[in-house]
Amino acid sequence: MPGGPTSPRGWLNWAVSVREWYASPRISRYEFIPYGDWRTNDMRETAISIIRLCEKSANGNGGAGLLYSFYVEEASWYSYTESEQRIIEKTARCFAAALREAGFIEGKG
Repeated sequence: MPGGPTSPRGWLNWAVSVREWYASPRISRYEFIPYGDWRTNDMRETAISIIRLCEKSANGNGGAGLLYSFYVEEASWYSYTESEQRIIEKTARCFAAALREAGFIEGKG
Protein backbone atom coordinates (compact mmCIF):
# COMPACT_ATOMS: atom_id res chain seq x y z
CA MET A 1 0.00 0.00 0.00
CA PRO A 2 1.73 3.17 -1.17
CA GLY A 3 1.88 5.83 1.51
CA GLY A 4 0.98 3.30 4.19
CA PRO A 5 2.81 2.50 7.40
CA THR A 6 6.45 1.53 7.17
CA SER A 7 6.88 -0.49 10.37
CA PRO A 8 5.29 -3.57 11.93
CA ARG A 9 3.96 -1.39 14.79
CA GLY A 10 2.41 1.00 12.28
CA TRP A 11 0.79 -1.79 10.28
CA LEU A 12 -0.68 -3.44 13.35
CA ASN A 13 -2.03 -0.12 14.65
CA TRP A 14 -3.52 0.64 11.23
CA ALA A 15 -5.10 -2.82 10.97
CA VAL A 16 -6.66 -2.59 14.42
CA SER A 17 -8.05 0.90 13.76
CA VAL A 18 -9.57 -0.20 10.44
CA ARG A 19 -11.01 -3.31 12.06
CA GLU A 20 -12.55 -1.27 14.88
CA TRP A 21 -13.94 1.29 12.44
CA TYR A 22 -15.71 -1.41 10.42
CA ALA A 23 -17.00 -3.09 13.58
CA SER A 24 -18.44 0.05 15.18
CA PRO A 25 -22.10 0.85 14.62
CA ARG A 26 -22.72 4.03 12.67
CA ILE A 27 -25.74 6.07 11.69
CA SER A 28 -25.22 6.99 8.06
CA ARG A 29 -27.19 10.21 8.09
CA TYR A 30 -24.85 11.71 10.71
CA GLU A 31 -21.66 10.76 8.93
CA PHE A 32 -20.51 13.04 6.18
CA ILE A 33 -18.51 10.44 4.29
CA PRO A 34 -18.98 10.57 0.53
CA TYR A 35 -20.51 7.50 -1.02
CA GLY A 36 -17.97 5.08 -2.37
CA ASP A 37 -18.16 1.68 -3.93
CA TRP A 38 -17.20 -0.66 -1.07
CA ARG A 39 -16.49 -3.44 -3.56
CA THR A 40 -13.37 -1.62 -4.73
CA ASN A 41 -12.05 -0.89 -1.23
CA ASP A 42 -9.91 -3.66 0.21
CA MET A 43 -8.96 -1.95 3.49
CA ARG A 44 -10.98 -4.37 5.61
CA GLU A 45 -9.49 -7.44 3.95
CA THR A 46 -5.98 -5.99 4.22
CA ALA A 47 -6.50 -5.30 7.93
CA ILE A 48 -7.70 -8.85 8.49
CA SER A 49 -4.67 -10.20 6.61
CA ILE A 50 -2.28 -8.19 8.78
CA ILE A 51 -3.96 -9.31 12.00
CA ARG A 52 -3.80 -12.93 10.81
CA LEU A 53 -0.08 -12.52 10.03
CA CYS A 54 0.41 -11.32 13.60
CA GLU A 55 -1.50 -14.30 14.99
CA LYS A 56 0.45 -16.75 12.83
CA SER A 57 3.72 -15.15 13.92
CA ALA A 58 2.88 -15.92 17.54
CA ASN A 59 2.68 -19.63 16.75
CA GLY A 60 0.38 -20.28 19.71
CA ASN A 61 2.78 -18.96 22.35
CA GLY A 62 0.59 -16.03 23.45
CA GLY A 63 2.80 -13.56 21.65
CA ALA A 64 0.00 -12.03 19.57
CA GLY A 65 -1.76 -10.72 22.66
CA LEU A 66 1.50 -9.49 24.15
CA LEU A 67 2.50 -7.82 20.89
CA TYR A 68 -0.95 -6.21 20.67
CA SER A 69 -0.70 -4.80 24.18
CA PHE A 70 2.85 -3.55 23.51
CA TYR A 71 2.27 -2.06 20.03
CA VAL A 72 -1.37 -0.97 20.12
CA GLU A 73 -2.08 -0.32 23.79
CA GLU A 74 1.46 1.03 24.29
CA ALA A 75 2.14 -0.86 27.49
CA SER A 76 5.53 -0.20 29.04
CA TRP A 77 8.30 -2.64 28.13
CA TYR A 78 9.17 -2.91 31.82
CA SER A 79 5.67 -4.05 32.73
CA TYR A 80 6.45 -7.44 31.19
CA THR A 81 8.43 -10.26 32.76
CA GLU A 82 11.67 -11.35 31.12
CA SER A 83 9.91 -14.37 29.66
CA GLU A 84 7.18 -12.18 28.17
CA GLN A 85 9.79 -9.79 26.77
CA ARG A 86 11.50 -12.69 24.98
CA ILE A 87 8.15 -13.81 23.56
CA ILE A 88 7.42 -10.26 22.35
CA GLU A 89 10.86 -10.00 20.73
CA LYS A 90 10.47 -13.34 18.96
CA THR A 91 6.93 -12.58 17.81
CA ALA A 92 7.92 -9.09 16.60
CA ARG A 93 10.77 -10.55 14.52
CA CYS A 94 8.49 -13.19 13.00
CA PHE A 95 5.76 -10.61 12.36
CA ALA A 96 8.19 -8.24 10.64
CA ALA A 97 9.49 -11.10 8.48
CA ALA A 98 5.93 -12.08 7.54
CA LEU A 99 5.12 -8.47 6.60
CA ARG A 100 8.28 -8.30 4.44
CA GLU A 101 7.42 -11.60 2.78
CA ALA A 102 3.88 -10.39 2.05
CA GLY A 103 5.23 -7.11 0.62
CA PHE A 104 3.87 -4.74 3.25
CA ILE A 105 7.26 -3.42 4.33
CA GLU A 106 10.62 -3.23 2.64
CA GLY A 107 13.94 -4.10 4.10
CA LYS A 108 16.37 -6.87 4.57
CA GLY A 109 14.82 -10.19 5.29
